[in-house]
Parts: sequence; C-alpha cells; structure tokens
Amino acid sequence: MSSARFFIKQPKKADTLAEKTEKRTKKLLGQRLTHVSPHWLVSTGEILGLLIILAINFFLLLPFFGQEHQANGFSAPFIPLLAKLTSFVMPYAHGVRFWLLICLMFLPISLYFFIREISRRRLAAFAATLIISLPVGVFLPLRTRLGLFMDDGGQAASLTIILFSCLFLLRFLKGGNFKMAAATSLTMSLVALTSPLGSFILVCCALAITFSEMLLNQGRLKLLRLLTVLVFTAGLSTFWYHPSFVLAIINSEQGRLLIKAFANLLPISFFLVPLLGALGFLLFENKPQLQPLFLALLLSTGFGLLALGTGVQLSSASRFLIIFSVSLSFLSGIILTYVFDFFKTSTQFKKIKLLNRFQQQLSYISLGLFLGLIILIITGSGRSFRASGDMRVLGLETIKRTGVWEMRAKSGRTVSLVGSAISLFTAGLIVYLGKKVNKKT
Repeated sequence: MSSARFFIKQPKKADTLAEKTEKRTKKLLGQRLTHVSPHWLVSTGEILGLLIILAINFFLLLPFFGQEHQANGFSAPFIPLLAKLTSFVMPYAHGVRFWLLICLMFLPISLYFFIREISRRRLAAFAATLIISLPVGVFLPLRTRLGLFMDDGGQAASLTIILFSCLFLLRFLKGGNFKMAAATSLTMSLVALTSPLGSFILVCCALAITFSEMLLNQGRLKLLRLLTVLVFTAGLSTFWYHPSFVLAIINSEQGRLLIKAFANLLPISFFLVPLLGALGFLLFENKPQLQPLFLALLLSTGFGLLALGTGVQLSSASRFLIIFSVSLSFLSGIILTYVFDFFKTSTQFKKIKLLNRFQQQLSYISLGLFLGLIILIITGSGRSFRASGDMRVLGLETIKRTGVWEMRAKSGRTVSLVGSAISLFTAGLIVYLGKKVNKKT
C-alpha cells in the first residue's frame, strides 16, 4: 500500500480498532446504546426534535427580525456580501440583520450534529442544544447582544460554520476521507472570510480535536492530516489574507486582543499546559468512550482561560465568552448523559432492593426533571429576552469596513494578485488530488 493511499484511507488495523471501540462503548453504556450513523442520516424523531429546537430559537429571536442593523462594522466580507446579494429583496441594513439572525438560529443545529458525531449519543446532543438555546446568562442573550448590538456580528455568525468545520475535521481525522479534507478546508476558509477572530477560535478547536484523537491511536498520522488541512486552508484564503495583510492583522485591535490574552495567561501556562497534557495521557489515552468528556473539558478550560485573560465584562474584550458558552453547553450535555446512564445501568442500585426495582424509572425521572427545568427557564426568561428586541435603531446603507478589513484596502495590487494566484493553485490542487484519490479507491 502506497504512503499516499495510507494517508487517505485507514488501514485494516484501524478498522478493527474502531470495531473494538464500538463493542467497548456498548459494554460500558449498556446494550440499549443508540447507534448513530456516521453520515447525515437522521431519524424521524431527530428531525422532529431539531425542528422544535429551531422553532424555539426562531420564537425567541423573532422580535429582532425586520429591523435595520446598526452595529455594521465588519472585519471580513462574508456577511456584507450576503446582504449585498439579497439587496434586491430587502435593504442592505435589513439584510445584515437577517443573515446574522439566521446564523444565530442555526447554531444549535450545527452543535447538535457535532456532538452527535463525537459522542455517538443523541441525548447529549439534544441536551446541549437546549442549553445553548436558553435565553439567560452567557447563552442566547450574550450571542445576541454581541452579535447584533456590539460590532461583533462576524464572530457570532462564524460559530455556526465553525462547528460544521469541526465535524468535517473529526471525520477526516478518523477515516481519512479526502472529501472530508476538502470540506474542512472550504469551511475553514469560509470562517476566515466571516471573522478573523473566528478563524483563531477554529484553529484552537481543531488543535483540541486533533489532540483528543491522538490520544486514541495513530497520533502522527492524525497530526499530519491536520497540517494538511491547515495548509489547504491557508492556500485557499491567501486571495484575502495575503502576507502583508496578515502582518496588519497582528498589529490590529483583534491582534492586540490576542496578544493581551496570551500575555495574561503566559505565567500560568508554564505549568498548566504540561499538567493538562499529562492528565490527558494518563486519564484518557486509549479510552474512546471518554473522548467527548475530555474534549468538552479541554475546550471549556481553554476558552474559559482566554475569556479571563481578556476580561469577562460585556465589552469587546469578552468575545471569547461566546465560544465558552458553546463549550460549556457541550460539557453540560455530556455530564447529563453520564448521569442518565448512571441511573440506568449502575450496579450500585442492585444492593438496594427498593432502588433496584425503580432503577429505570429513576433515569427517566432525572431526564424529565432536566427537560422541565429547561422549559421553565425558557418560558420564564423568554418574555423579558424577547422584549429587548423591540429596540428600534437607525440602519446603515453602506458597508462599514472596520479593523483589519480597513487595513486590507491599503495593501498593494501586486500582493493581492499573488495571493489570488496561490488560492487558484490550491483549489486546482485539491480538485486534482480528489480525482486521483477517487481513481485509487
């Protein structure tokens, strides 16, 4: 078997390991563990559940539709481009608000598919989507405030694409399917064209996912796959992020924000990073059933520290709180699933006859209490959250290019042409490799 084919397609040994992983997970979580297809197949119950989640978010965000957008500063062109393309249907200011709200609405859906992919549990995915949809605290209100009223719409919109990109990356790392590599590179490039800060967040998520996969098996191969995807992404994005523009980003407000965050975290990182790495290897190495918990803990800890490093007040410095809320909902969904499985399959209840007789009922009672609490919070806090959407603002008619986008206009035409040529070459290379791999397989 050639090295190129080994890079794209998993060897037989990896397939055998995957089968062993599935058997071990079923043994730990019980034979009634719901098997989740690795493809985009969804059951009727899933479709109904996702429609309910979408309807909840639409109901909560409905007062914000039909308004002109005021916070119109963007550092990347994707959302303004969408608003321009739909300008024949709605004015530009309404179009910006419309597309931002669409991205906010579909964030729980992308989170659902990502968690379902890595945990293979529908319960964990649905629990996380309900939590991220809560109209309280750092969840929906924070995304809405920063995305619609505080010049951070690009990052809020990019989160939906980030989760889909993480899903494609996870499938590529596990199976080596080149189509997933191309999909990952394209979505990563789209994130970069939506928000530069969102692109940094995506790289952090990709590193965490790759590290969690390296703890299971074939670490060097999976690291090589990640590097390949990053190279493809850099090549596809060069038409916009050419070298002189990247230097401008480092000196921009967002670049200084990241430098400030790393400077604040540098003192504790000297012992925290080795500690987390050692704990990861000791507690989670070759334990695929614990990968979702490890990844959720890693993301929550990392983005929580970044939020603390830049400041947790509701200001431009709190941008990492948005992705922290996503990782926190991910962690909450995983923990809830473990609690449900404990009540359902634990042997500790067999020692107590009364509890043993009602073990199954206790698991569903705990699940029912969680759902009841979610419904209570949505109905109780949703009214005040929806009332905040009655704010009327004066819309803008033109694109306000801020931050790094404004700096890009000052770059020379020659550098832009070189970047565009690199992007065309990368796109052609991906198409060529895709056809070549299809012929071999």
